Amino acid sequence: MTVSVGNTHLAHSWYSEESIWPLSGIIEIFHGRTDEDPQVCMVLAQISSKEAMEEFFENAKDAVAASGHILETTEITMLNN
Repeated sequence: MTVSVGNTHLAHSWYSEESIWPLSGIIEIFHGRTDEDPQVCMVLAQISSKEAMEEFFENAKDAVAASGHILETTEITMLNN
């Protein structure tokens, strides 16, 4: 998943969201920002389905937006094994 955060305080933005991720069955593997634009964050996570991710964003949209995550910039790429 690629997202933009409204500030460069990535750790604060990420950890304020992360606490609600496990409740939705989302397991974070890695997150970090790009060197080219410190407001762009890449997240690698394990989740059961695209529907589960969509449900997470619908249920947690206020908390996610309050963290600085700009919801409109979210790009999700699902990978399957």
